[in-house]
Amino acid sequence: MPRTPIRRGEAWFATHPRYHWHFTPTGASWLNLVERFFAEITDKRIRLGTFRSVGELVRAILDYIRRRNRSPHPPSSGLPPRARSLARLGIVTKR
Repeated sequence: MPRTPIRRGEAWFATHPRYHWHFTPTGASWLNLVERFFAEITDKRIRLGTFRSVGELVRAILDYIRRRNRSPHPPSSGLPPRARSLARLGIVTKR
């Protein structure tokens, strides 16, 4: 039996060819955005409502997504205030 977790993982994947290894860095921006979206929809729509059926919940979620997509905006967290202001004006700067 291999000693390290990496070797055990490699051995497992070698015996299960149907599965493939996909490395996702801890700070992967797309994954953070997906997690943030689910936190936002939970806080702003799901916790605020009372739903009598799964269908009613699904309609509420789809309605929230439609309303949110009417005025899309790029995520601005992580940018310094000046860069956010420039981004709003459509000015791109090189770092």
